[in-house]
Amino acid sequence: MYRTKRLPRKVSALQTISRWLDDELRRHQVDERTAFRIQLAAEELFTNMVRHNVSLSAEEIVLEVEVSPERVRLVLIDHDVEPWNPASAPPVAVDAPAAEREPGGLGVHLLRNLMDGLEYAYEGGAMRVEAVVERAT
Repeated sequence: MYRTKRLPRKVSALQTISRWLDDELRRHQVDERTAFRIQLAAEELFTNMVRHNVSLSAEEIVLEVEVSPERVRLVLIDHDVEPWNPASAPPVAVDAPAAEREPGGLGVHLLRNLMDGLEYAYEGGAMRVEAVVERAT
């Protein structure tokens, strides 16, 4: 079962997200490595939505978390925005010298490498991004 939290479209909501997720993950005895990965995904995805998605009417972003014995699933939903699939961002040239790199994209690069699943959907003006981390056994 998902637990849901509605958050204002403000970077300052990151503290609330962190505390809320920490409580949820502790309640389910999620190991530290999995918790770190979920917290990082929440911070990166939420920040990108606030900074890059333009929403004319939505004042909130919806955060959902589902914890099962096998995995933790994090979903962020941003309403009334233009479509943009974070998974479609070009690969980051991490081996290139810093002067030759294009700015941006490192957060998505991190998520691609740290998540066990990263999915995007866009329907009816709502952007939905799901990050999954398999729990340590």
